[in-house]
Amino acid sequence: MSDYPYFQRILEDRGYTYVYPIGDGAQGKVFGAKNASGMDVAVKVYDDKRRAKREIDAAVKTAGSPYIVSLLQDFDHEGFSYLVLQRGEETLRDFMVRQQAQGKGVLSRGDCYQLLLGVAHGIEYFHRVHGAHCDIKPENLLIFDGHFVKICDLGGACFQETSTDRVTNRTKFYTKGYAPPGHDGSPKPEVDTYALAVIWAELRLGRHPFESPNGAENSNSQIPHLEGLDADEKEALSKAFSDPATIESPNVLLETLNRTPKKQVASAKASLRDIDEVPARLARKKKKRKKVDKPKSGFTKKEALAIRRAYFLDGSLEAPLTAPEVCEKAKLAPSRAAKVQLYLDNVWSCAGMAHKKGEEAEREQRRRWQDAVNATKKSMERQEEAEARKKKPNAKSAASAPAPEILVQQNWTLIIVGAISALVIGLTIGFCF
Repeated sequence: MSDYPYFQRILEDRGYTYVYPIGDGAQGKVFGAKNASGMDVAVKVYDDKRRAKREIDAAVKTAGSPYIVSLLQDFDHEGFSYLVLQRGEETLRDFMVRQQAQGKGVLSRGDCYQLLLGVAHGIEYFHRVHGAHCDIKPENLLIFDGHFVKICDLGGACFQETSTDRVTNRTKFYTKGYAPPGHDGSPKPEVDTYALAVIWAELRLGRHPFESPNGAENSNSQIPHLEGLDADEKEALSKAFSDPATIESPNVLLETLNRTPKKQVASAKASLRDIDEVPARLARKKKKRKKVDKPKSGFTKKEALAIRRAYFLDGSLEAPLTAPEVCEKAKLAPSRAAKVQLYLDNVWSCAGMAHKKGEEAEREQRRRWQDAVNATKKSMERQEEAEARKKKPNAKSAASAPAPEILVQQNWTLIIVGAISALVIGLTIGFCF
């Protein structure tokens, strides 16, 4: 990358350090760097402002989902557009290549379910805002914290304007083998559902499902090779490949493909799914449930408050704490880090920046962060008041109890009064006789 020194200087002037090139793709150059708070970020540089605007618009529309990579900053300089994004540890493709190199073979159905559950939620969020990513593939899925998968590269996303039924960002940036035959770039939900089914099959088979086991591409691209999979799995995948429009949602597809023991299913959902979407059947089985801060959040009120206190009061907007750090400060087991991350994503992403941009978005984000801090402080005050009220009755009873000296004095008084009364009664009886 011959122009690397130029872009390095521009980014360093903006406060970014440890700048290094990652790749040079068809849609722009990508650099890795650290921002002012030390967070690892990816910087995409576009020389085409239309493409940059398309990705910015898609990032703004999907800013409310924790399963889609967030846009942290964007700016223009000397004809180039710079997009600063969250950066993962590796792509799903890198993970698959590493698995093959280590001889670990294919993944089990349970492992595939845990890995792709976040992807399914991200796809469903696209559909919720009347859009589609249109280029779901392993290269566009980033892995965070070793298992949390987010969707990236939103430049090919397209959306349907509900008021005019006009398609915006219509694109042909899809990848052969991950889009259904006849795809025209319109935001149809089945485009992403089809790609999710292909990735599941690829993880399970160790190869693309439309390649034969000997490595040759299938002459008929509509007939997959699914040898080696379970019968019910083959049936579900064949249906998704032949008619993806009949699949109700990506989550329904994963539920059909998954055949994990119930305890593992519950564990996967607790760590990787939206808080509000715990199945009713799991709730019915738990007859004795602890009171939780939010329905099905998985944390008690005390734990949830400890998490928010650590994140919003001990951390800052410029240098937010990671999930393991929050676990340490909230005195929770490190194994609950993924669940804590999901809880924080839902708490904080609900205060997204909507359709605001630039300085307005930054002001709005700071205002909402301060609102979250104030709300956390009020919750802490209420908790302290509740604990004080619990102790108050004991203090009252202790205060109302007479002192030992008073008790002794009262006893002597009763004895003297009793003796005088007995003497008076005795003298009265003597005079009478």
